[in-house]
Amino acid sequence: MQRTSLQRVGVWVVAVSFGALTMASTATLLVWNVLPGLFPTGAHALLGSAPLALTAIGLLIYQIAKRPRPLEVLQAILVAAAFLCWAANQLLPDIPQSLLLNDMAIALFVLDVFLLIVSKPPALVGEDVASARFARHVMTPDASVNGERERHVSDAPVDEARSNTFP
Repeated sequence: MQRTSLQRVGVWVVAVSFGALTMASTATLLVWNVLPGLFPTGAHALLGSAPLALTAIGLLIYQIAKRPRPLEVLQAILVAAAFLCWAANQLLPDIPQSLLLNDMAIALFVLDVFLLIVSKPPALVGEDVASARFARHVMTPDASVNGERERHVSDAPVDEARSNTFP
């Protein structure tokens, strides 16, 4: 479904609202650490899980506004699932599946970072590609084997490095 710019901005506003709510819940969690007596017994489980679940929801809403590429959608789903597993682990630490939820969160975060690394290799710009393929070394006539010494392109003077001929 194609969204208009106004619809995308509206969805973005909802995502920002979730972000603000997430920040407020995170601040409340940190207040609990300083003043736990202000909160009911057992509040930490909810306070610890709320920012994680809200982050997952906010991320998915943001993706709707952004019009991402398919790989970005997959990565957003992976990260949201990781946050939700982590949130469930925080909320229900005593259930038998708690350890599995924690391990799933770890696995999903690791997979997301792996996909990020393999999907965005460093860009090689024209001169870098030519340098890597053809001009790895420049030979100069001042030393070792057969009167020639090997020297890396980065050691050569600027105009010599750009030259395709050997001195």
